[in-house]
Amino acid sequence: MDSRLKVLIVGGSITGLSLALMLERVGIDFLLLEAHVDIAPELGASIGLCPNGLRILDQLSCYDSLQEKSQNHSVNNSWYGTLAGRKVKEFEGLGGAVIERHGYPLSFIDRRMLLQHLYDSLRQKHKVLTGKRVVSIVKSDDVAVMIRTEDGSSYTGDVLVGADGIHSRVRREMARLDPAHDYIESASLHAHWACLFGISRNVPGIAKGDVGYVFGNRFSYLLGDGPGDRSYFFLTKRLQKRVFGSDIPRFSDKDKEAFVKPHLDDHITSGLRFRDMYDKRMSSVLVPLEEIVYKRWHYGRIIAIGDSSSKMLPITGQGGNSAIENAAVLTNNLFDCLKTSPQNKPTVEQLDTVFEKVQELRTPRLQKFVTMANKRQAVDALLTPELEEFALTRMPQLQAEVILRGFQTEFGQAASLNMLPVPYRPRTVPFADEQPQEKSKKGDIMAKL
Repeated sequence: MDSRLKVLIVGGSITGLSLALMLERVGIDFLLLEAHVDIAPELGASIGLCPNGLRILDQLSCYDSLQEKSQNHSVNNSWYGTLAGRKVKEFEGLGGAVIERHGYPLSFIDRRMLLQHLYDSLRQKHKVLTGKRVVSIVKSDDVAVMIRTEDGSSYTGDVLVGADGIHSRVRREMARLDPAHDYIESASLHAHWACLFGISRNVPGIAKGDVGYVFGNRFSYLLGDGPGDRSYFFLTKRLQKRVFGSDIPRFSDKDKEAFVKPHLDDHITSGLRFRDMYDKRMSSVLVPLEEIVYKRWHYGRIIAIGDSSSKMLPITGQGGNSAIENAAVLTNNLFDCLKTSPQNKPTVEQLDTVFEKVQELRTPRLQKFVTMANKRQAVDALLTPELEEFALTRMPQLQAEVILRGFQTEFGQAASLNMLPVPYRPRTVPFADEQPQEKSKKGDIMAKL
């Protein structure tokens, strides 16, 4: 498509770079503005990639190269354990079963590795500008939207997409431009957990291809093997109380050390204390874990997606994959809109319809993921006697098929790019939009989620 539409993207996040790559592939002009000088800054975090996100990356012709860069790393075994270093349940070969069923693996890589790969996959790298922190939306009217950056530059486009995270400047600007509505939702945005994310090297107690979950008392660990000599850790802990809006804390280095100190001697595996892993860290960061699915995503020519529109706990690994799905659904609907727009220039009314459709399609799935992650985190942190009994007594009796059926629900209703082919990957369980009866129901929301 040769489009006159220009999309401004604020934020070189997974959402923002995925969207840029999608727009480029389908012929829609874009300009991405990233606040950091480095497009892939070292922020101490890893990301779990699942079949629902990887299928879209495959459509964008960057799945095979990502696998090569990550040394074909994938999860093979999953296990659950206690702070005594005892495994209560192990699912051997779980990753292989996921590939057989869904065509793609489960994997852990550095978040910056994915960001760099998405950027490297762009042909028009000159359309990604770093060191451009957006400070205001100058105007959003019937003709265009204009933004200004901290260095005094201004940029104009037809659509503005906020992909700038939970502390979104774009969302705050929407609230300023449209004070009649609540875009901030400080009474709903909340955090009841905090997490220490980290990347370590040369940790001997984390087996290749393993992902482990360690039950604690109001806290838990997620441990993952990464490419090469990397290992990842997530130490998630319950805050003393649920906090909302502006009361959600920002943590200092001193806060981080206080957070870590009581856990250094935790036996996270047999023969491995958390101290052993933490001392080998390359990077780490302590953050509050916000949770929300915002009720308002858009205003005029502006829409916020990814973490700017929803946030979930990381334990299920669906945050990044959902962000990729969000970008795909927005691309689908912009692409369809341009087919009927005079001179490929949608009106504000047409864009309002597009944005509302994107929100309607995505909200149920995101709400499901937020709820699912919250319930799962409560189990791993043994929040109640009932959950402790389930984790330590009933979970050891679960069969792998139960986990795989859960994955089928989690992955099966995923979005994809409607205008690009899905490369053939053998799988026994098709995605919903690959099933003939779903393809025939073009108006069916579930076929597009």
